[in-house]
Parts: sequence; structure tokens; C-alpha cells
Amino acid sequence: MVDDDGAEDDGFDYAPELRPGPVSPPPVAPQPVPERSPESFQLELEARHLRREVAELRALVSRQHAEIDALQLEVAGLRTQLEDAGAGASGVSPEYSESLRLAEQGMSAEEIAARCGITVAEAELVLSLARSGGAQR
Repeated sequence: MVDDDGAEDDGFDYAPELRPGPVSPPPVAPQPVPERSPESFQLELEARHLRREVAELRALVSRQHAEIDALQLEVAGLRTQLEDAGAGASGVSPEYSESLRLAEQGMSAEEIAARCGITVAEAELVLSLARSGGAQR
């Protein structure tokens, strides 16, 4: 190729423009590592150990709280069952509940014994219990 001066252009740039290239940061001098005293190193190790121990204790306390909550729920359920069972029980053996009812109606020991299939001695005890008011429902 021939330019305006009559010189031939071979595509080679004999005087390249100065273009700014990537700027590299100035080298940083390495900072000296502060010397640790044996006491500070030991204290750091103890602090790490204590942090780990505190984390383990927190996890243990959390598990114990969950277990306590579960046990409280279980106790509440058992209390409810006990109250329900206590409400149905009159304090008198089911075997003697009919004989006690008959005694409260004024039947004699012989009649109670014959009707309920118990001995006369047992019927007399039931009568005694009914008279004293010990079998309150």
C-alpha cells in the first residue's frame, strides 16, 4: 500500500502509540508477624477449649429442656388418667358395692348375704361400714 507521502505501507507500525497498560500495584513489603508469647498462646488454646465446652454444654441443656418438656406432657397425661380413674372409683370394692347399697337401704345382714352371695360376717362388716358413714361416695 502507498500512503500520501509515496512511501509504501507494509502494515507494520514503526511508531506505536503509547497506550496505558494494566497498572500493577506497587509491591507490598511483608509485614512482620508479631511474636506470640507462650502465655498468650496458652491463653488462646484455653479460650478455644472453653468455647467448645460452652457449645457442648448449650447443646446438652437444649436436649435436657426438650426432655423436660416431654416429661411434663407425659405427667400431665398421667394426671388426667389418674383423675379420670379416681372420679369413677367410689372407694368401695366393686364386689361389695351392691351389698353396701343394700345395707344403706336398711336390709339385714342375712338378707344381704343371701342376695349378694357373701358370708354373713362380710355382710355384717358392710352394715357396720354403712352405719358409720365410712363408705361415702
